[in-house]
Amino acid sequence: QVKLPKDKQPFSLFMTLKNGLDEMVETLVEKATNITFRAGTKVMDLSRAEEGWRLTLNDGSFINADAVISATPAKISAHLIEQTSPKVASLLNRIRYVSTATVSIAYKKEGFPHSLDGFGFVVPKKEGKRILACTWTSSKFPERVPEKHVMLRCFVGGAMREELAELDEGAIATMVREELLGLMGIDCEPVFLKVFKYKKSNVQYQVGHASLIKSIREELQSFPGFFVTGSAYTGIGIPDCIRDGMNAAKEAIEFLANKTNT
Repeated sequence: QVKLPKDKQPFSLFMTLKNGLDEMVETLVEKATNITFRAGTKVMDLSRAEEGWRLTLNDGSFINADAVISATPAKISAHLIEQTSPKVASLLNRIRYVSTATVSIAYKKEGFPHSLDGFGFVVPKKEGKRILACTWTSSKFPERVPEKHVMLRCFVGGAMREELAELDEGAIATMVREELLGLMGIDCEPVFLKVFKYKKSNVQYQVGHASLIKSIREELQSFPGFFVTGSAYTGIGIPDCIRDGMNAAKEAIEFLANKTNT
């Protein structure tokens, strides 16, 4: 067995940004100095305008654009395009979303009843439990947890038990603590507990999804200058979304170049 130097850490299968995933967005905003960002601004309506598109914003102003890339969830893109193309909207609305929730819960390390020797566990459906999985955050990403503390993150809801994720936060917190008591013997009081609810936000790729996405792309060819991208189409992971976003950007650039040349 190869011994690593003391200042070197073994390779981990789990990789993330040190300061959280919002670091990715913050860095993009910082580096993209030639782009105008309108934080906190909602697009209320999208319509055809001459040879381009008109976006109506929540402050009553308008943006006229030659091309629009909608990187919202499919149901939001469906709402925006519905007046222009009910058929495209109908296809987009066929992409199913379900509700999920996560619970981050921290304890003092001293006296904690479990060794956390691993990274967590997934619960098979046949066990009849009310959580889907539990990540041992302090083992997986120790730099995210203060010394002398441990943290867990539990997952609730999903396609088969969606109703559990739609309970109120107090009920979800109590439920998760009851499950952790039964599964891991954790009977101590947490020093931190936070419930994060994601109502109808987790996309589900059902049988026939690829054909559905193909139909959406084909229908959008009748509406030049409007493109969709995001987790609803060709992959839910961050690399998948980056790839799909880059493809949408290339298509938009090609469209604009052809429009300029004609």
